[in-house]
Amino acid sequence: MDISGQVRGVLRQFAPAVPAQSLPHVDPVGLLVLAIAHPEMEITMGSTAGTPGFLGEHAPLLIEARHSRPVYAGFNLACAMRVLPRITRQERVAWRKGLQRQVAGLVGAGEHMLLARDTKPVAFLWQHWLLMLAQEHAGLAVPETLMKGLVRRGMAAVSRGAVAPLHAPAASSALEGFVYDDLCALHAAFNAAVMAGDRGEQLMAAAEKVVKWHVENTQPDNTTQEPWAVAAFAALDDTATFASQQVHDAIQRLTTSPAPRTDGGILAGLLADAIVTQGG
Repeated sequence: MDISGQVRGVLRQFAPAVPAQSLPHVDPVGLLVLAIAHPEMEITMGSTAGTPGFLGEHAPLLIEARHSRPVYAGFNLACAMRVLPRITRQERVAWRKGLQRQVAGLVGAGEHMLLARDTKPVAFLWQHWLLMLAQEHAGLAVPETLMKGLVRRGMAAVSRGAVAPLHAPAASSALEGFVYDDLCALHAAFNAAVMAGDRGEQLMAAAEKVVKWHVENTQPDNTTQEPWAVAAFAALDDTATFASQQVHDAIQRLTTSPAPRTDGGILAGLLADAIVTQGG
């Protein structure tokens, strides 16, 4: 299921083609949305491109949800790396230097994560995907043993061939949190598998099991209205029903909400990210 044709027009409405330097500050999520909505537009940040303060723990401009979630910081950094090839060539050097400073601590954080007992699969898989992006876009040297360890811990629930979620199913009172964590983890795992190509066959096979479990057990309207892992469902769910519902719900909120910027940034960002994953 290719979502690009359906989504790009909506993103154009949400993010009109304005010069990126007119943004109050450089926002990786907003820039990725602009780049996907307007592929013909030259993305430039003017003289602010070398300023690294736009990354890290700062919430993106377009993500103004009332309750910021921990995964948003990782998504912000992922967008900063994914938008790099789409900005003007002369500005990539400065942008890359800013990225290198931001990702320098990722290896140490990943190694520390493997020593912790109570870390969730979603954390392992996001750390793995961010390290993959940092290798490709910031030239970060990452030990292969660390990468394998993060995948092994993150995919433990499906490592023996089981069709299962990545996290242990929670009681009904905590259903939303369980589904949210699991789809966020699947988002990172599938994107990493796509990036890895032939080397990602094992990770892709595990993602297929997780998709199958959610198609059979999770109602799409239980996904907290944020289309995490929509590219995974679009690619791996033969019925195409899950991804279709996710895209429909996100588009409806983007186009009918009285104040879409209160949560529209994450919706638009996830749709743009899915198009990148699909090769758009």
